[in-house]
This record gives sequence, structure tokens and C-alpha cells, in this order.
Amino acid sequence: MDQKTKIERLCIFSIYDPEGQVDEYIYYWLQEFRKVCKYVIVVSNGHLKQGHFLEQYAEQIIERVNMGFDGGAYADVLTNHLSYMRIQKFDEIILCNDTCYGPFISMADIFDEMDSRENDFWGIQLWDEGYAQWINSFFMVFRKRIITDISWFKYFERRIDQMAISMA
Repeated sequence: MDQKTKIERLCIFSIYDPEGQVDEYIYYWLQEFRKVCKYVIVVSNGHLKQGHFLEQYAEQIIERVNMGFDGGAYADVLTNHLSYMRIQKFDEIILCNDTCYGPFISMADIFDEMDSRENDFWGIQLWDEGYAQWINSFFMVFRKRIITDISWFKYFERRIDQMAISMA
């Protein structure tokens, strides 16, 4: 974790590969997250092949059935492996998945910039269709005001179907 910041961050990084392989770019993502996060959890939507090196980057590695997509993986970790009480100790929670490459600049620089901004949540990419805007779900950061609101936790607990049938 970056020593100049006292922000306690949890990263839940969701991965999927039908062969159970971990591609090199995932290690790069995780290496960058280690610079800004106190705790990193990798959740694999499927069995991982032997010989991966994820334990070098994550405090916890969870393998689960490939159901519920990334939202199901996040909900599973938050509600079954953590708890509302446990996540309260973090100032920020990052939900990220392997459907994109990056980061293309230092993750520490990204977080330094965003630390100077007042917001409750943010993401890497804002999508604007002219009639609607949204933050793409492959990288989202939620701050204390959101994660201490029980309704955020309840959303994952009650509204995200962890076992929805995956098309993959």
C-alpha cells in the first residue's frame, strides 16, 4: 500500500477464464492495486489452473461456480466471505474485473487525483449516450458514505442473484 496515504482500500477483483488460466495483464492490474490497497481479494468465476501466482498479489483467493457474472462474484464476496461489519473498516471499496486492460498510467496517480475530488463513487470510464450517462461496471470505487449505508450492502445481499445462470 502506498505509504503516503492513510486511506484503507479493499479491492475485489473478479476474473474469468474458461480454461482457468490467469493472463499476464491480470498480474499487472493486481500489482498496481497492491500500491493503493490494504486488502486485495481475487474471486474467480471458475476453477483456476495450478501454477498461478495470484497469492503473491492477493490476501485472499476465492474460486466459485461461474454463475451470476461479476455482480454475482462481488455479492458472493461481500455477503458470504466478508460481512457488513467487516467492510465498515474500509474507506473505499474497489470493484473491478478482468474485462479490460490497464491501467495505462500509475494506479497511484489515478487515486491521488481522485482523492482530491469530492464524490461518493467514481469509475474509470463514463459512458455518455446523450440521453443517459453511466459509469462502466468493470471498474468502480465506492467511498465511505456509500459503503457505510446498509442499503448498499443490502443491494448486493438481496438484489444481485449470485447464482444467476451465466452464458459463458
